[in-house]
Amino acid sequence: MVVADLSPAVDVVTPDSWPSEKELSQYAAVVLSDFSGRELDETQREQLRRHVEERGCGLLFVGGGNVIPSRWKGNALAAMPGRLAEAIAEY
Repeated sequence: MVVADLSPAVDVVTPDSWPSEKELSQYAAVVLSDFSGRELDETQREQLRRHVEERGCGLLFVGGGNVIPSRWKGNALAAMPGRLAEAIAEY
């Protein structure tokens, strides 16, 4: 019998230490917690959008006090299909 350690590795990354596109490709999922929509620059947002849409990475948004729907308008991540785009449209 072979027993494998299936514990996922978790990296906590701040916007200032955001990974390069090559480094980002190592992640199967990304969790954005309490992001207002302005923490990542245009290049970083586009890299993350491609990583999710083209490579199948999971993306989870966790709300908080900084989340203001109007700040997400025009954001490359907000244009992705899902509930976030619907919430912004309703705002």
